Amino acid sequence: MKKLIGIVVLGLLLGGNAYAKDTPYMKLINSYEGVDRMLVCTPLSQIISNNFKKGVQIYIKDNNINIQEYLDKIDNPPNKFKALHKMMTAYKDSVLFRLVGEYWISVRMPTEEKAQKAYQKNHIVNEAIIIVSKIPYDELGQYLNKCGDNFIKLKKKNELVKKYSQILDEAAIKEVYEVLNKFTVKKKTTSSKNLIHLACTIDRAFTYDIKFNEERVEIDPYTITWSFDLDKQILLDTNFKNNPPIVASIDKNYIKWHLGSIPNDVEKSNFKENYSEEKFFDLMDNKINRYSGKVTLNKYALDRVNFLYMAGSKVFDNDIEIGKIGFNTVEGIKHRMLYLDYALFNAKGNKTQKEFFHTVKKTGDCKTTTKTKKF
Repeated sequence: MKKLIGIVVLGLLLGGNAYAKDTPYMKLINSYEGVDRMLVCTPLSQIISNNFKKGVQIYIKDNNINIQEYLDKIDNPPNKFKALHKMMTAYKDSVLFRLVGEYWISVRMPTEEKAQKAYQKNHIVNEAIIIVSKIPYDELGQYLNKCGDNFIKLKKKNELVKKYSQILDEAAIKEVYEVLNKFTVKKKTTSSKNLIHLACTIDRAFTYDIKFNEERVEIDPYTITWSFDLDKQILLDTNFKNNPPIVASIDKNYIKWHLGSIPNDVEKSNFKENYSEEKFFDLMDNKINRYSGKVTLNKYALDRVNFLYMAGSKVFDNDIEIGKIGFNTVEGIKHRMLYLDYALFNAKGNKTQKEFFHTVKKTGDCKTTTKTKKF
């Protein structure tokens, strides 16, 4: 099966542009245009992106690819990496296609439960899900060509699709790079003097309601080990699991870093029930005091406009100038730190939370540890 998936991925890249006009799925695709066609293509993009992920992993293993060398030369890959680079580009494009389709559907989900069920039951994507699930792997290419052509046109002509693509591009890149990072052997260039491992026990948690009221929540203490390169200002790893590095801000007083995620439908529904507003993004602001060892994790929920501000965009009355600041960059964390200072300052005078919400705080204590094997 693994070999088959690898062959199918290469087939998707090398396949021709012929379309099968008489198949049920092609008839369904041709019966819609524009955004609606993108939506009936979304189930296909989900399968394609998953197949690309598996195919890339198989190709890397079978050809013993040096991923660190590929990443070092990714801006101008030599011939030995051309095939892999083509696969990675197609993989990233398929992920972006999937994310835009899924996001288009999710942001239009009604908030009222009965309306949600009707929206899900009657959505045009349902028929596509059933049909696509029955298509053999080696016949997917013809539909990918048709759907891909439509998506490329939409990104050029449809302003909302264009904006969604720009917003989600960073998420698509991150998803692809997470696959590559699993094959990366970290270079031993970090001096042990500059590398620290901090075992932090989180034992206190608090929640905040819409009126800023704080409530202590009982939790079972748990420990997280974070590894930092102090000179390079990077969170190198979490719990010694070879996680992708994350840019941090490190000075003589504090170690700071951010995590972000797009909430799922259940999280959005629960938030709406508690705060009477929609949330678009969750931002986790993490900070360790280097003198006291105290760690503080603050979680903030952002509406769409605040998410755009956080991402470096400029929001006008009826227009958005999309920012180009990457999340996992030095520029990105510096911008978010300024954004948080501004957002928290503005929130001080409010009696109720709106648009920018402080939802959770967790605290604990850190101590240095070493990376040693247990057996």
